[in-house]
Amino acid sequence: INIGVSAAPKYQDFSFKLNFPSKKYGKTSIFGLGGISSMSILDSEKEADDWSFTEAGEDLIIGSKMGIAGITNVHLFNKNTYGKFSLVASVTESLIKIDTISATASDEKFNTFKNDALDGQYIVSYVLNKKINAKHLLKGGATFNLLWFDNEERAYYRQFNDYVFLNDAKGN
Repeated sequence: INIGVSAAPKYQDFSFKLNFPSKKYGKTSIFGLGGISSMSILDSEKEADDWSFTEAGEDLIIGSKMGIAGITNVHLFNKNTYGKFSLVASVTESLIKIDTISATASDEKFNTFKNDALDGQYIVSYVLNKKINAKHLLKGGATFNLLWFDNEERAYYRQFNDYVFLNDAKGN
């Protein structure tokens, strides 16, 4: 299918889950999910009849990555009570990059814009469930979340002959 742009997204993903049942320690599961994707809209490789999102003489590269992994354990204390422990880590990254194409014979590319955003979190939780009767359930627990980020955005300005940071933030 021709969508008017000579760029096709590239992507890969994976997932897994491993279960380890034990009468003594309960059921432990290890899991993960991840993926990468990218798309390049390259004026340097554009066909004459292609429409472009970018200005003439610019190559646009967009990409993302994500991943999550964790471990859970469900322990049955008796027929009415069980506890669930979870430990999870996740991360997401997105990247936008614009290069200009030099008008010289060497066609040297020069980076004029870059946005790199990295975000993640860690989660630890424990929940205890107690079935009192057919109609009532008592549930309690605690969850700890730690969120973090590292974002950088910069652009090249000819009047300064230098990069200007539009966003440079890190924290949790």
